[in-house]
Amino acid sequence: MYRNKYDNSDCAERGKSAEERFKLLLETKGINGYRMTVTYSTKIENINNHIDMWFESSKIPNKRFSADVKARKRLNRSDANLQDDLIWIELKNVQGKNGWLYGDADYIVFEIESGFLICPKDKLIAQIEKLKPKFFESNDNSKVPYKLYSRKNRKDLLVLIPIEEILPISFKLTSR
Repeated sequence: MYRNKYDNSDCAERGKSAEERFKLLLETKGINGYRMTVTYSTKIENINNHIDMWFESSKIPNKRFSADVKARKRLNRSDANLQDDLIWIELKNVQGKNGWLYGDADYIVFEIESGFLICPKDKLIAQIEKLKPKFFESNDNSKVPYKLYSRKNRKDLLVLIPIEEILPISFKLTSR
């Protein structure tokens, strides 16, 4: 986990913790019964390619997968509680370049209270493209689905998506 200058320590710590929990689940429970060997990405891979980790199984020779893990989020940084109803999607990063949605990871992994939702990135991009007609801009500060957000003095572009929109294209990995 490499922290960018815009992350506060709470966000960075939750991100690191989510990555560690996902790694542990891959190593102990695995996917479809296949336990995984996990290695963290390099700093360059993390920053430039939006890849947090690589995983592979001896049951699938010569194939390695990459993941960008997203910790549970609050709707507002000032909120006391984390939530699972809406997920933030980064379309553009703080420099105005492609956001993590368009990074090089094979999977985008969203932490939820009961574990993780694992989304193939290509399917997630296709789903977001289908939802674009619902996106709208507004000057109010309310955090509502499909509203495009950009933070003051930054070039980022984010949108909140109801988690139900990605459930059909993801699979769940739980600790239970």
